[in-house]
Amino acid sequence: MKITKRITTMLLIFVFAFPSLCTVSMAADFSDVSEDYVYSEAITSLVDEGIINGYEDGTFKPDNTITRAEFSKLLAVSSAPTGYVFSAKTTDFPDIADMNAEHGWAVPYIAYAVSTKAINGYTDGTFQAGNPVTYGEAVKMIVCTLGYGRVVDTSLTPWYK
Repeated sequence: MKITKRITTMLLIFVFAFPSLCTVSMAADFSDVSEDYVYSEAITSLVDEGIINGYEDGTFKPDNTITRAEFSKLLAVSSAPTGYVFSAKTTDFPDIADMNAEHGWAVPYIAYAVSTKAINGYTDGTFQAGNPVTYGEAVKMIVCTLGYGRVVDTSLTPWYK
């Protein structure tokens, strides 16, 4: 049952991650999403599970492209053991080394996802948390989170080979 829940969660993350394929929104008190929005029930479920949340200004921004930081949070929260406390305050990535970085809020989630070998940075040693997550990156992260992959061998061309 637990593996089914995780697989379902990962599939929902996949849908959430690609608004161009399937726009996702939320009715639960987001000012930019109506209650009759087609995906409001799915988003409400993910909010209730604590996997996703909106922005500090009360919006969900359903048409925004998801960033590497945001996707890292989705992976970490959906795959961590129940009750896990995300407490890391630093990473080994110079561009997101600590909570004071531009996307510092994501440091605990990035650190967790790195520790599980679900994600890794670029060959230059950076993470580039504000960059949009690409389709290839997202698929790789999901596969690794589910335990079916390994850290990418960046010497391959293309790297996702």
